[in-house]
Amino acid sequence: MAANYNQDGNMGRPRQGGNIPFSKMVFDGKRMRKAIQRRTVDYNHSVARWMQERVWIRDKRDIKFLRPDPNFIIDLLPPVAYIDNPMNSVTTKFVHTSTNKV
Repeated sequence: MAANYNQDGNMGRPRQGGNIPFSKMVFDGKRMRKAIQRRTVDYNHSVARWMQERVWIRDKRDIKFLRPDPNFIIDLLPPVAYIDNPMNSVTTKFVHTSTNKV
């Protein structure tokens, strides 16, 4: 009786995905993928800061302006804080597009 071997020489066992250990693989229902850490944006600081500062804003004269310098990123507030200047909500750098998400 002849044994049935597949291409790898294993007897009826499926291939094991090369040299990637199974502990670093994630099954998402479609195919096995290597687990990666996703980058996230934490906006809680800017929302909390806006809630503190809006108490002192009486009219447009009290609203702070955005400065075009990386040192002022700490003062960045959410777009709802800049109602009088809607151009602050427009992004100029394309980051990522997601399609076919279920």
